[in-house]
Amino acid sequence: MKEFHVKNEFIELRAKGLSFDKISKKIKVSKPTLIEWANEFDLEIANLRSFELEALQEKYFLTKQHLIKQYGEILRKLNNEIKKRDLSDVKTGKLVELIIKTSHELDRLRIDFNNSNFRTHGEMQAIRSELKFQESFDEMLREMENALIKK
Repeated sequence: MKEFHVKNEFIELRAKGLSFDKISKKIKVSKPTLIEWANEFDLEIANLRSFELEALQEKYFLTKQHLIKQYGEILRKLNNEIKKRDLSDVKTGKLVELIIKTSHELDRLRIDFNNSNFRTHGEMQAIRSELKFQESFDEMLREMENALIKK
């Protein structure tokens, strides 16, 4: 029974990417035995490693999704504020700078986001939402360029 728990712990540690040396010290089993177990349980290790990676990817995506939402909200507020402003106001320049910086950050996140290999329904909604923000930003930039050209 004890060996069963030790083998399970080995599978978990190996799936997390620990070396045979570190696992050997932790669970007090020789490296040659661990290598045998690795061959014996390679499928279990690979499956558990896949689950670990999937959990990390979900966490990473949710973090990116949260950032995209935050930047999108900031961009929306900035766009609403700049629409209220007269472009001759000195503070408008700072507002434009913030819009550009926020937009660049959204672009950076979009590039990373679009490099994903698969899309869930939630991801597709986030992409659509992000594209709407980008379209809004592009339209606002065109309006600002036109206003500046008229000066």
